[in-house]
Amino acid sequence: MKTKQEIFDIAARGVIGQRGFSVREDGTCRYRAHGMKCAVGHMIPDEDYDPNFDVYFVSIKDVLEDKRDYDEVRRGGVVDKFHGVLMKHGLSDGSSESLKFLQDLQYAHDNASVSVSAPVTLMPLTQNRGGIANYINRMHIIAEEYNLNTDALRLN
Repeated sequence: MKTKQEIFDIAARGVIGQRGFSVREDGTCRYRAHGMKCAVGHMIPDEDYDPNFDVYFVSIKDVLEDKRDYDEVRRGGVVDKFHGVLMKHGLSDGSSESLKFLQDLQYAHDNASVSVSAPVTLMPLTQNRGGIANYINRMHIIAEEYNLNTDALRLN
């Protein structure tokens, strides 16, 4: 499994490097949208990506309170496939702890991206400083919580 530092660095460099956020026109975040990827989306290779993943967030197994809800979203095996991809690429060992870390990275992207005016997906980084600065600030908080190095957060 990749270390938290490796995962953090990939997410940070990916979101900052693409100069924007992965958000649909309706403002909802996606693992992939308009040629961009979210923090977790940067770690899912093209050959393993399934657009059906976009309706699920990383911790879907942990947060569904009702077994019927979980059964409903599992139809077609998409949730299991998604978690299989995370495990295949060393992003999760299936534990709540590893999924929480990915969820924290996901929320840093999602919450920073919705804090700027739409259309975020079409806004280059130079016009999206508030959003990217918000993302970097959120990532600093995650780095502090998990005792990670923040070199990957430097803007080039």
